[in-house]
Amino acid sequence: MRKSIIIEARMNSSRLPGKHCYKIFNKKIIEYLIIRLKKVKHANDIILATTKNKSDDILVKISKKHKIKYFRGSEHNVMQRVLLAAQKNRTDIIVSITADCPLIDPALIDQCIQSFNYNDCDYVNNSIVPSFPGGMNCQVYYTNILKKSYSSTKTKLHREHVTLEIIQSKNKYKHLYLMAPTNLHYPKMRIELDTYNDFKFIKKIVNYFGKNNYYFNCQEIINYLKRKN
Repeated sequence: MRKSIIIEARMNSSRLPGKHCYKIFNKKIIEYLIIRLKKVKHANDIILATTKNKSDDILVKISKKHKIKYFRGSEHNVMQRVLLAAQKNRTDIIVSITADCPLIDPALIDQCIQSFNYNDCDYVNNSIVPSFPGGMNCQVYYTNILKKSYSSTKTKLHREHVTLEIIQSKNKYKHLYLMAPTNLHYPKMRIELDTYNDFKFIKKIVNYFGKNNYYFNCQEIINYLKRKN
């Protein structure tokens, strides 16, 4: 079955507009994410799901530069955008990542995918029960499950939050939640991009590991932050 990593991203964030194109070492922060995602072993491709807004032309340009696929859809109906991105690319299984997690560990994504592969489930989530540092968030689910979920709800909240209806419907879908091992169990650590302070924090991490080092993992980030504090 075809598995696609689908990145949700748009430039007109309410809290930090343009955040995905903030630069570290002369490289846009979303490029760090794309480069790291290419290390995932158990996905067939990467699709950036963005909007039709003119402001998101830059994200399409970045997708082309890094030779990943892209799909442009509704700004606010993110559920539909992700679903159509998957359907257009004949994706059977969606590996869902947000661009707010630029330093997500590819090995943890592979863990989610393999857990999905080897268990009888419709939906895998490694962050719904806090255990990994924030910013290592990954979800895996069938495209057909998202299609079913989309037809089950009409609310604005569900359309804005792709998997909310799935999460709320444990009686309809088989859930599997992954927990961090002891060495990665730092749920109070947060490595997500929502504010300018978040950007400065992520920049410090990237600066520490160096200009041409894109592949430091979750354990190495934790070790650095523990020493720093």
